[in-house]
Amino acid sequence: MTLHPLSNVAQGTKLRDSFYALLNAERWLEWLLADQFIPLGVARPACQTLLDSIKKLLEPALRETPDFEAEIDFLGAYNLKNNLQAFETVYAAELQALDTYFVVQKLAYVTHDLIENADKVLPVNIVAVIEPQALDDLRQAGRCLLIIRLLQQTPMH
Repeated sequence: MTLHPLSNVAQGTKLRDSFYALLNAERWLEWLLADQFIPLGVARPACQTLLDSIKKLLEPALRETPDFEAEIDFLGAYNLKNNLQAFETVYAAELQALDTYFVVQKLAYVTHDLIENADKVLPVNIVAVIEPQALDDLRQAGRCLLIIRLLQQTPMH
């Protein structure tokens, strides 16, 4: 919903007519690049390229004296459409390959931390003195706890 309006930006369009669509897309892509939705993998470079082309188009509006009457030139419109299409293609493929699951949080055990950083349950001063192999074992145990919890939530037929 946020990116689709960008497909209507064409050469000769005044910045004022596309400003909010560009600004919304810029903010959403920045949020996406900050891994606020899902951690980006192969779509990250395409996302950054699209964001860069949007920022370039927004430059006249962000000057000390904003120019909302500036027209989008051929190259700006062309780059925007190509970068949008490339991102949508790569992102769609990444989303299809994404492992999706939901595990209800129990106490302070957050799903992401159990998968990636189970050692966060320990105080920093304890982590500093534990052998690296023991920390790795703890991380693996966190993944096991998550799998067990996920299996408990999955109805068996």
